Amino acid sequence: MRQIGFFEQFKGADTVLVSTTAEDAAALAVELERFAQSQAVAVEVSAARVPGHEAKLMAVREARASSDREFRWLCGGSEAPQIIAKLKSLATAGAGHQYFELCGSPAQLMVSVGEYVPKKDG
Repeated sequence: MRQIGFFEQFKGADTVLVSTTAEDAAALAVELERFAQSQAVAVEVSAARVPGHEAKLMAVREARASSDREFRWLCGGSEAPQIIAKLKSLATAGAGHQYFELCGSPAQLMVSVGEYVPKKDG
């Protein structure tokens, strides 16, 4: 299951963390490839939100500033091949992560497989 959260100063930087499985990293690569080939302007990257660290991630075709806790990931036609290649490499790794830039935000995006599993409250 894919989980998303925003963490201040995570490993030294404000980070939107997407924690997922290898299979789900491969599925995300397919989702973003379809988005890049479509006419859609934006699509939400679906993931369960980590309580207390809520964040929303949108894959977008054009760079626009991110808003509070809604982050934008530029995944248009020219950016998609590199993003998809990184996600596919995660899908074949036992554990690892890749970093990506977010539009209009000093925060970074980290997609992680088999490393960070945010704990649920309670």
